Amino acid sequence: MANTLPQVAGYVLKRGRTPGFGRSTPTSAAGTAVGRRNVGVPNPPQWHPQHPPGYGGQFGPPPVPPRPRRRVWPWLVPTVALIAVAAVAAVTLWGSGESEATASASDAESGDAPAGEGDEGAAEGNWVVHTERPPEEGGITAWPVGDTLVRVAESRVAAFSQTNGELVWEITAPTEGAVFCGPGDRVVNDQVALAYGPGAVGDPVECDTVSVLNVASGELGWAQPVGAPQDTDGARDSVIPEIVGDVVVIAQDQGMVGLGLADGERLWEQEVSYQGERGCGVSDMLATDTQAFIAQDCTLLPNEVQFKTVDPATGETTREQGYESEDPDVRLRFPRLLSADPLIGYMSKGDGILLLALGSEMEPLARIEAGTEEAPEELGLGSGGWGRHLSESEHLPLPMVASEDTLYAVTLPQGDEVGEVVAYDLATGEKRWTSGLPDAHMITPVATEDDELVVVAGPTAENLDLGVTRFDTATGEIVSTERSPALTETGNTPMLTQFRYFWVNDRMHGLRGSPSETDADRFAYGG
Repeated sequence: MANTLPQVAGYVLKRGRTPGFGRSTPTSAAGTAVGRRNVGVPNPPQWHPQHPPGYGGQFGPPPVPPRPRRRVWPWLVPTVALIAVAAVAAVTLWGSGESEATASASDAESGDAPAGEGDEGAAEGNWVVHTERPPEEGGITAWPVGDTLVRVAESRVAAFSQTNGELVWEITAPTEGAVFCGPGDRVVNDQVALAYGPGAVGDPVECDTVSVLNVASGELGWAQPVGAPQDTDGARDSVIPEIVGDVVVIAQDQGMVGLGLADGERLWEQEVSYQGERGCGVSDMLATDTQAFIAQDCTLLPNEVQFKTVDPATGETTREQGYESEDPDVRLRFPRLLSADPLIGYMSKGDGILLLALGSEMEPLARIEAGTEEAPEELGLGSGGWGRHLSESEHLPLPMVASEDTLYAVTLPQGDEVGEVVAYDLATGEKRWTSGLPDAHMITPVATEDDELVVVAGPTAENLDLGVTRFDTATGEIVSTERSPALTETGNTPMLTQFRYFWVNDRMHGLRGSPSETDADRFAYGG
């Protein structure tokens, strides 16, 4: 019988175990085979180095035409280092480092110093806060919650006011000598799943307990041991816990567990497998209200990665698909998930990155490459200083935004060029448009609203104010750019690629991941 399965840009979707871009296998049950400790994911380098005092950030203002000066972009690390970034892009996206000040009723009492309050010419409502933090502290993730910004670091979880950046509440791990090691990606009804375990900040942690955190009040609920099935001995230093309906689904390397959201009751446990074969480990998980999506790889399939869906009520696999390059010299490795809705997976492909828009059957609908021989244009893949570098399995998102039909990213500036925004069609993988300002770098897309894409814009050579640029999502035409001051204590702009951004109530908020003695810890501008 002739092969009638779809061609996908040089790869073919095939059945069975022959080489091909992928294969899809529905299953009625999974998790019956014994998994293994996930191997092949290195501890990635920190490619966002600290900079000397006075440095205005990786995306400082570009040269003034017509006499441009060539600059070195530390987080771009041309060619060789960029290859390293792409190769481990699935491992450390949103990098390491973040630490909070001591507990207090306000940031002023805990040593946090708002910069620029009352400064002549400062925009009303703008604020910049500095905080002393241990250099080894790691920031893991963050969310906007009500009128606060909540940040999870290894030693504590803290909420900051969106109005002025002051500390609202903070908590530490509930057991002595423990640190946080694995938060969920989604906040559901002001709740998020959160893991912790014994260990020291910056060191490997036995991530063995899961709880539920109320991110509005800072209160932790029930606590239960993870106890996921594992084929090899040894502590696991991270987990991925996600709230899916009324279940907390936990993925930890070779095993998965389901706990009741209301009381932590143990509902099920499964071993991670592929087509009933043992030796697989979870590398990432995202969820919607009804499904959990898994990215994994297997010891016996070193050149292949897999994506699958899991029923939160039972832990059984409902659909799984493997992906393998037809070119034996080009490996697909380090699978991760960018988005659950729309469903987008990604992985390293040789020296670059490959993103896949996946359908309901986990089939590839479109593919987008960057930094490869076929698609040499390089995209921003930096971690932004967020995430636990020591973790084996944890969701660490790329600095990209996905809407229902479009993926938005930023290009890496080459030489004297500025970084621009690029939009890809998720139905075809084709580039829709590229756009940007002639005199400022586009730092990262943040949100879409009212058919417009909201992007953080860097300063210009003439103006250190930070920008919010809006693009028409259909055409890439620039709708507007508004600028506001947000300077650090040294009079420089923050190191913009070291922050995670939230667009809330027409204001841009930034939270820093990795610690810095001279840079801001958090700031807000615009509005």
